[in-house]
Amino acid sequence: MLSGECDALVFEKPQGGNYTCEPADKEKGIELTLKAEAPGISFSCGSTPETKLQPSQPANHFYKNEQCQQPTPLEDVCVGTTIDEAKSSSSPKEYTLTVGKGKRKGETLYYSCEPPQAASAQPQPAVEVSQAGKDGDAKNKVRCVVKIIVEPTEEEQSENQQTEPPQGGNGGSGQVTECNAGTLTASASSESPLAFNCEAGMSLLPVVHENVLDGKDGNCTEEVALASLVDGELQTARDTKKEIDVYTLKINKDPEHNKTMCYKCVMSDKASSLPSTRSGVLEKKQCLLKVSVKGTSGAASSANSLLMRCGVLMGSLAGASLYFIF
Repeated sequence: MLSGECDALVFEKPQGGNYTCEPADKEKGIELTLKAEAPGISFSCGSTPETKLQPSQPANHFYKNEQCQQPTPLEDVCVGTTIDEAKSSSSPKEYTLTVGKGKRKGETLYYSCEPPQAASAQPQPAVEVSQAGKDGDAKNKVRCVVKIIVEPTEEEQSENQQTEPPQGGNGGSGQVTECNAGTLTASASSESPLAFNCEAGMSLLPVVHENVLDGKDGNCTEEVALASLVDGELQTARDTKKEIDVYTLKINKDPEHNKTMCYKCVMSDKASSLPSTRSGVLEKKQCLLKVSVKGTSGAASSANSLLMRCGVLMGSLAGASLYFIF
């Protein structure tokens, strides 16, 4: 949600094709969905011709978030994508987002409809409030935010796994476990993969998805190859609605003995560039997910190992006794 005065921003889904974003309604925005098979979508910006759509410079850009920050090229969504203002002089002004004919990436776009006094303040990285909030022309008090959810084409969904979160996992319940704080426990098996995600703004560790944290000591500090513990893989899919990655731990073959492995979700902008879980990451907000994988033969026999060690010790003591007798 938006910070400050815009925390209460609510996106409404217009009915009956009336896609008009009215700046006078400061606490609302409109939400549109561009279906995968649709070439484009149109909407109007305010009820007066003076209302402008931002970002306007550079052309054919969109904002990455609700705060209307980070202007990003529409080419990132699909080559040839544009947004154009209708040449008609009628009010309200209409804008059309037209997506190129290539593979379309799933993305959420944001635009801001602003009257002259707000638009003239461009570019501004964030909303601003006027003196004591009394002037009534602060940017956050007049603009209306347009949210456009662009659905990916089927080809892009198949190639990049930009689909809905995987169903199943966590005992086959069809739920996705969210790791946001503290320590969570879950299970996975060859018949029941585990689906989980980190809270928005958090990153998954280990960064290399072929690795995992070994949970044998209970501390989950040692990063090892996933293949060294189980025959499995970590798959990634994108939840385009929540704008988060959803992970699925798939066990191809159950191990002989019980195994415990861990993942961490950390609140860090630079987490994705960290080679391991060391060097200060533990000081940040984090969540630990402990995953148990049941073996076909149960737990490794610690009793046999203990008896073997005892046997060796007793043999050594017996040898020592014989030495003193003779």
